[in-house]
Amino acid sequence: MRNLLLDPREFESEKAVVLEELSMGEDEPWRALSQEVQLALFPRHPYRRPVIGFADSLGAMGVADMRSYYARHYRPSNAVLVLAGDFEPRRALELVRERFGSFPGEGRKAAGAERPAFRPGATPPKGERRITILWDDEGRRLCVAWPTTTVGTEDDWALDLLSTVLAGGKLSRMHRRLVIERRLATSVSSHNDTRVDAGAFWMFLECARGVDPEDLERALWKEIGELSRKLVPAKELDRAKRMLASGEAHENETVTDLAEQLGEFAVDAHWRLALEAPARLAAVTAQAVRRCAKTYLGEERRVVGWCLPKARPSR
Repeated sequence: MRNLLLDPREFESEKAVVLEELSMGEDEPWRALSQEVQLALFPRHPYRRPVIGFADSLGAMGVADMRSYYARHYRPSNAVLVLAGDFEPRRALELVRERFGSFPGEGRKAAGAERPAFRPGATPPKGERRITILWDDEGRRLCVAWPTTTVGTEDDWALDLLSTVLAGGKLSRMHRRLVIERRLATSVSSHNDTRVDAGAFWMFLECARGVDPEDLERALWKEIGELSRKLVPAKELDRAKRMLASGEAHENETVTDLAEQLGEFAVDAHWRLALEAPARLAAVTAQAVRRCAKTYLGEERRVVGWCLPKARPSR
């Protein structure tokens, strides 16, 4: 957290690597499509920006810009330290205070001197928004997103279950009905992405060859509408809970995994949520899942993005 060299030559070399990675991502249709949807989903909030940034702003960044950012954010008063493993707590805390307690500029005056930057609220779209991008292949890709809630709320756990019921594995509703039975799509997936200020619920579908994209869309809205009207059967909800619990156990197999989970929740909400997750997930009811589908996944709140083939010139 101090003594960072930021050698100018090394900085420029690493920046070139990141710019190349960004350029490669722009050649990937799913990334390009989801980025356009995200820009519409968060019209003013910083969440609209991709994590890797934009090429023009990254290209203009210099060593002084990075050093200033590092000084503002990479300091003990803005960090969470997680210790996990076989150690004696009292001695460990002594060592933490020894290593981190005497950083320059970490006094009470310095900690409160800088006001946090203003961030506009994450306001939902005013009515459905539609986006179409064209790509030089035959794929037809559908990406839909809705603004949702913040991390660690009761609705967060319910949305995890909703996502699993819809597209969690080959026994999920949408894979079974849209991919296997009706053959409208070749792949379906969903993702509940909650964050500190807001969240998003994502759906990704690849349209099958020869299928009208409008038919796939109608089938998707039917599945969403059914979840908004009807309770998920107990057997189906239990399967989704067991899937999520199994995944959670697998992700926390090692001491490092657990430390990372604790750190993530500590930064985003509260570290205790990492330990409470199994109980909170188990307590979610079918009524809560239906309420979340009805509250968040409405037609008037969604951003619908299509990636369609470019028209080929006639010969």
